Amino acid sequence: MIITDGNSSDYPPPEIHPLQRLIVDDGLLLNAQRWRQSHEYHRSRQNLYYQSLYQPGIVRGLGVCVIDAPESISAQYRDNRWVQIQPGIAIDLTGNPIIVDRPIDFRIAKLVQTEPSTIYLVLRYVDPETLYRQSDQVLVAESFRIDEKNTPPSPQEIELCRITISPDCIEIRPATNVFYPDVNELDLRYRGRVRPRSAKTLRVGMVLQGNAEDVYLGQNLDYLLRSLAVLAPVTMDAEPVEEITLTSQDAQHRRDYHLLYMRYSQILSWGETEYNALKYYSDRGTVLFIEASSEQVNIADINSAIGELKQALNDIQFSQISEFKRELSSELTICESELKNRLQSALEPLENIAHQYLGIQLSNIEPISAQDPIKIHPFLFDELPIINREQTRLINWGKIIISIGCLSSGWGLNNHQELSRDSIRSAQELGINILNFAHHHYQLSSSQMQGKISP
Repeated sequence: MIITDGNSSDYPPPEIHPLQRLIVDDGLLLNAQRWRQSHEYHRSRQNLYYQSLYQPGIVRGLGVCVIDAPESISAQYRDNRWVQIQPGIAIDLTGNPIIVDRPIDFRIAKLVQTEPSTIYLVLRYVDPETLYRQSDQVLVAESFRIDEKNTPPSPQEIELCRITISPDCIEIRPATNVFYPDVNELDLRYRGRVRPRSAKTLRVGMVLQGNAEDVYLGQNLDYLLRSLAVLAPVTMDAEPVEEITLTSQDAQHRRDYHLLYMRYSQILSWGETEYNALKYYSDRGTVLFIEASSEQVNIADINSAIGELKQALNDIQFSQISEFKRELSSELTICESELKNRLQSALEPLENIAHQYLGIQLSNIEPISAQDPIKIHPFLFDELPIINREQTRLINWGKIIISIGCLSSGWGLNNHQELSRDSIRSAQELGINILNFAHHHYQLSSSQMQGKISP
């Protein structure tokens, strides 16, 4: 199981409100209210800065361990359900520091009747202004609260641990295998750490086909988005892939996506309703990513021939007769011309849809150039990866990216194929380039739309 920290989409950005600043002139009467206003300005400014650039989480410490019941506790609560939160520091969503300066003993009170249930141990900041204090008290420590909940933590709370409680639970135990905790064991895998807020949080949708391939494609997209945490940890993260349909019934639930994945065979079988839905997404800046196999566009044989000719040209030694090289080059030119003609014929229906519904006036079947953003940022590509012995081909129409080959199958694991680590990494890096292009396209498109705040 792969557990990652929450992404930036789990934590909302700061609201757009102007800060109120106290103007001080000679003769201004400073009372308690104005003093609070002055300090509140600086707190709000600090919190705005933190929330804009960072995600909440644990800074250090705050471990959770199982302990014996304290001796001072009443006998009825002296059981094996006690844990201790260690000292440490965390920062919440709005930038408030939470400092636990001493070990805190805590009893897990949850009792389950029938089925196992998960409880969450969370930490949150408490503003001392909301607490009772003696009137003559000048200094007060900022405080915190530790709670046991039946629901996942809110954005303002810091998760310390979670435990799946069974109906017969009489003892809370430390995890024997920390990566796969059992029931009634501490689960610390979901503790978030403080880290920079990613510059780009991606929303990716996948149009369902209604068959078994949906599961496989969804898993591969999920693997691609998981790779962001390692290959682009600061620049990008992503929400989970959303599976959608383009029926009229789903129109009121539409969200904005940076990239929408679909199969070539799907788009040719749709009608007016689905094409209007694509227009809705395209008009809002979404990039449509359409993947086709070489068989679907009738280039499998010619694609294989081109690959063999290129390999033969690479294998020719300088000492060999140049006439043979000229013959191979001539054959390669003929094959590439044939490939272009076949692609032109196969993609013509797609071009018509793009013209009629999406307003794409300039479309061609030329592969992306060396200076295309998809080839150079953030990872540099000369030749596109070969997946399952098939050369990946990309065509960029701006609002539409067409991928011909098996690129998505290289994003994840498949029991029916064995890909090298280099092949998987190359496929994922190219996938990240495509995601980066889609986010940039969406951002620039939405920035020129009235009433829309670009991310």
